[in-house]
Amino acid sequence: MTQARMTREEMIAYMEREGQLDPNCPGCKEFYDSPGLPYDVFAPSHKASGGCESGKRPHCTCDTCF
Repeated sequence: MTQARMTREEMIAYMEREGQLDPNCPGCKEFYDSPGLPYDVFAPSHKASGGCESGKRPHCTCDTCF
């Protein structure tokens, strides 16, 4: 299933499985509270990029992650 055809709930479940969202993380709250799709939220993912330049912390805002 492509992301363009996923429902909001399916997309959230997919992002949780991939580590991009964590339901217990306060920093992920805006993704869950958004009425639209999680990919429409302009905020860093819970999961840092593999090439993170700043310690691979959740919601990293280094140039590589964000």
